Amino acid sequence: MPFLAAQGQKESTATISFAGSGGYPPFNYLTEEGAVAGFDVDVAQEIANRLGKELNYVTTSWDGIVEGLRAKRYDGILGSMGITAERQKVVDFSLPYYYSGPQLIARKDGSIQTLEDLKSSHTLGLVTGTTFEQDAMKLGTKVKLYEDDNQTLIELLNGRIDGVLTDRIVGLNAIAA
Repeated sequence: MPFLAAQGQKESTATISFAGSGGYPPFNYLTEEGAVAGFDVDVAQEIANRLGKELNYVTTSWDGIVEGLRAKRYDGILGSMGITAERQKVVDFSLPYYYSGPQLIARKDGSIQTLEDLKSSHTLGLVTGTTFEQDAMKLGTKVKLYEDDNQTLIELLNGRIDGVLTDRIVGLNAIAA
């Protein structure tokens, strides 16, 4: 995934700020103490260290994260954002710093066994504003949107949705937990 920048904040500050959703473990998430942690936060810290600046990693709603960047509320996004032609029209991307893909998570005791099963009355949980919405539409399934993957996974565990479509690494992390 790339790092994003779009004019950012004023260059003269001693801090650099990056944003993520705070609900995308293991990339960025809130600890029990309320601190932001994860791979994206570690990458942001390394960038800040190399620039000799203090890091300010903020959390914000994913569906408005690009607009927050364009409004200069933070200097960049380090939040595992996929590159799309639409996004490239409004923000600049770095070279990706990791590659992943979609992962479907379903309950072991559920009725989803194949992709064909998704075309029936099953509902997938997704994070609003992700590229996974387009993937789900191609599968022909019903979609319920959530603010972050913490919510989608809780809904799956509680049986309110039949599956979650998310990033492969997020999915593997959830399965291992």
